[in-house]
Amino acid sequence: MLLNKIKRYARQRYASHLGRPMTHRRYIDGRLGMMGFLDALKKREVDYVVLRWFDSLPVIEPGEDVDILVADEDVGKLSECVSVNRRKRDIACDLYSVSGLPGTSHHQGSYYPAAKARQILANAIWMKGLVRVPAADEHFLSLSYHAIYHKGYLSGIPSEFSERNAQVRPPKDHDYRGILETLHGQSSYAAQELDMTLERLDAFLAGLGWRPDRDTLRRLAKRNRWIADNYNFLG
Repeated sequence: MLLNKIKRYARQRYASHLGRPMTHRRYIDGRLGMMGFLDALKKREVDYVVLRWFDSLPVIEPGEDVDILVADEDVGKLSECVSVNRRKRDIACDLYSVSGLPGTSHHQGSYYPAAKARQILANAIWMKGLVRVPAADEHFLSLSYHAIYHKGYLSGIPSEFSERNAQVRPPKDHDYRGILETLHGQSSYAAQELDMTLERLDAFLAGLGWRPDRDTLRRLAKRNRWIADNYNFLG
């Protein structure tokens, strides 16, 4: 554990020295706070969204981070408002660009399919006049994508196959299944019956063009055992 922290710190310092972040992790100045940060993005007219867990913003619990999707052309503007190195009381955030540009990628790829990421940004809405967030449909679809393809069994969402459910691990922080049921009911897809299982959600997203392509699934399977099981990858 200590060795991993030392390695992470060394990578951050090296990236800071070069001026080229090596990962998507950034830090919001704790002196500025979330309110000041969001106000700065608004003044700069940055094309972005906070992807999830935004209902309480600008209040953020200690230890929580913020997941941000940003248009490729506005990565520079947003980067001016964050830092690579962490200081005391800074707020952690993860910065993902539409096409997965260096320093804003997710395991050497885009966080969402680029066309869907652009859809999220194009349909974004203002919440409280302060922060841009996904509209109801994109909120449901993007969180479903995150739960299935980024979390898999670790989302706590059950599988249709009993032999797989031994691998399901309910997270301590968020009830993905319950939240997705609520978001489904608030979306334009509410009239469509949908069982909240990994396989049914995967099929639902596929029908809307949200399932990743085969190469992306293979890449994600390295860190997602459900994908490896469902698509017969070695993982």
